[in-house]
Amino acid sequence: MSKKRAVKRAAERRQEKEDEGRVIVTTSRGIRGECMAIGHAVAQLQESIRDDTDWPEAPTYTVKYAGGEEKNVAHDEKSIEDPKTTDEERAAWAEYLEALGAAETEFNDRFAKAQMRLFASDGFVPLNAPPEDEWIKKQEWIGYVVPEDPNERRLHYFLSEIIGNVDDDMMAIYMGIASATGADEGRLSTLEASFRSEMGESEGQDGGAGEGDTSGEPEAGLVEQSSAPVGEGAGEPGPDA
Repeated sequence: MSKKRAVKRAAERRQEKEDEGRVIVTTSRGIRGECMAIGHAVAQLQESIRDDTDWPEAPTYTVKYAGGEEKNVAHDEKSIEDPKTTDEERAAWAEYLEALGAAETEFNDRFAKAQMRLFASDGFVPLNAPPEDEWIKKQEWIGYVVPEDPNERRLHYFLSEIIGNVDDDMMAIYMGIASATGADEGRLSTLEASFRSEMGESEGQDGGAGEGDTSGEPEAGLVEQSSAPVGEGAGEPGPDA
């Protein structure tokens, strides 16, 4: 059985719907919890970080229309290949792509960390977790430094006690949150395909996830989202002579 198929089947086994419609997931650490309907909160978080990211502006070229009207249009992947595109424009495009890649990396890193915090705080509510003082005493005995801040402590617990096998558990929680939010079968299929594509054939990771660890995080959001800006010249005519 392939890694992707094994992860999918594990996620299916761990997700159940109770009579009242709640979506319950059991992680590989044996923690049973309810997945909450926070898909739209995830979308708002993503949009907030997207708006706060310093996206570069694509270089432009001038389009001349019949009647003498001129308009500056942003280059895109098609226009930059036009034979009339100048060397200076091509160089500017190369710089733009480099800056865009850096901005996308920054955005993805910030969103992955913020989304993990959102899942830990509002997305997965443990139903059979031990009392806080019990797991804290155990972890301090092991040698963990348990955060004092309540929010950081909640995240620490999520990563060290709830998440075990990252691929299996994160897929189950992602799908559970999407289902609780009301995603239809088509959207769930898209989310699953995106998750599996991002995961590839990498080995599952046991022993807890790191906050910045994006393995097992799907490219598609829990609700429909626009993609990052990549130039706004698509559909415009190529540069005129």
